[in-house]
Amino acid sequence: MAIATDASDLCNAVEAQLRANVGPVIAALGLASLLETPSLYQQDPEVQALINADFPAVGIASGGTNGEMERQRSSGTWSTAFSVEIIVIDRGYDHDVTQLKARKWATVVKGALLLDESLGGIADGLKPSGESYLPPITSSAAFTSAVSLTFDIRLERALNVTALREAITSSPTVDAVAPTVSLHPNTQE
Repeated sequence: MAIATDASDLCNAVEAQLRANVGPVIAALGLASLLETPSLYQQDPEVQALINADFPAVGIASGGTNGEMERQRSSGTWSTAFSVEIIVIDRGYDHDVTQLKARKWATVVKGALLLDESLGGIADGLKPSGESYLPPITSSAAFTSAVSLTFDIRLERALNVTALREAITSSPTVDAVAPTVSLHPNTQE
């Protein structure tokens, strides 16, 4: 039984599911002539890395929890929902094609994630909660655009206090930590 699950675990699961499902979803939707499988997936992306990447590029980040944690007294667990944001940046040869790509990317990402709302068993539910588009930017005879999607991901066992207590109390011994003193290197006392 897992002791804790956090935003990092969710972002890893989202990335794994996108990597596994984006290509097949593009093919199933008949979009292979318009969209390519992304060459870059980056968590907590640096904007410059995404802008300079071969397109399409995908960024994944979590904005943290979505509201307060809820206590489940009977099981000793705490549940919550996390917000995870995904941005897909792509390039086209004109304004219309670039905007079309952004809209189609929204469909592909939603399809790729909703194929398994448990994200491989780590989550207890996933739902799209936001979608926005950035207007195309013209540079060197190409247009770049992006879609940003937000998903709320529910974790019924975000923190299992019962399992945490058991793990701590079943440890053979806990060594006492000796106090330490740290001095600034340029300070003499």
